[in-house]
Amino acid sequence: MKKNILSTLISLPQGRLRKPSDKAISLRWAIPVILLAAIVFGLYGLSRASDLSSLPADGGMPVSPLIEEKYGVRVTLVGLSADNGLLDFRYQVLDPSKADQIMAEQENIPYLIPENGKGEIRVSLYMPHHEKIVAGRTYYLLFYNSGGIVKAGEYVTVVIGDLRLEHVPVQ
Repeated sequence: MKKNILSTLISLPQGRLRKPSDKAISLRWAIPVILLAAIVFGLYGLSRASDLSSLPADGGMPVSPLIEEKYGVRVTLVGLSADNGLLDFRYQVLDPSKADQIMAEQENIPYLIPENGKGEIRVSLYMPHHEKIVAGRTYYLLFYNSGGIVKAGEYVTVVIGDLRLEHVPVQ
């Protein structure tokens, strides 16, 4: 008696073969789950991108034309130093006559608000500059980063007087 190939395949032990329908059912569920996850993560990414709208397209330091116009400075860096115990805040002077009001008036001294929601960071002891402010020169302030409130890669808001520069990356 001749057996054809189809009857040989059908007569294989049942326990060793999975039903094709089981595999097809698992793929039918996997594809929608993967698509749903991609949509959720994509929407999250879009919402995060809108939160960071003040960042330049290259991902660098955000700028504030209002701060530059009113206070004559551009924020250039917020970076961790001294084994992450200090925050080094740097700004470049664009207009010395306007920049002078930052250090001359207590209410205009810059401070930082961590965007992780952990309060604000102010200069504990302000040491006034007694030198002539020069256009193009970079000046700095140091802030205590007590307890590691801010970590590299996080963002802070810089407040100068009544103006804010949001989403400043901490390096």
